Amino acid sequence: MCLSVGQVNLSHNKISFVTRHTFPSSPWVPYKLREVDLSYNVMPVLTYDITVGTGRVEVLNISHNILNEIRQGEFCEHLE
Repeated sequence: MCLSVGQVNLSHNKISFVTRHTFPSSPWVPYKLREVDLSYNVMPVLTYDITVGTGRVEVLNISHNILNEIRQGEFCEHLE
């Protein structure tokens, strides 16, 4: 992923999960990703893996998925 990418639109795909390798993450690289659109996919669960690489994201759109579960203590603590 380019260092200067600020917005990623992955909507209207058939993405079913996000791993810790989906978005780049490094303590030494100043990634500028601020907006991620994962709407209209088929993700049933959100886990801690979505927080890896999205620490600076200001807008995360996960609407219109089939979310049945947001793992307690893994994702919600990052919403503050």
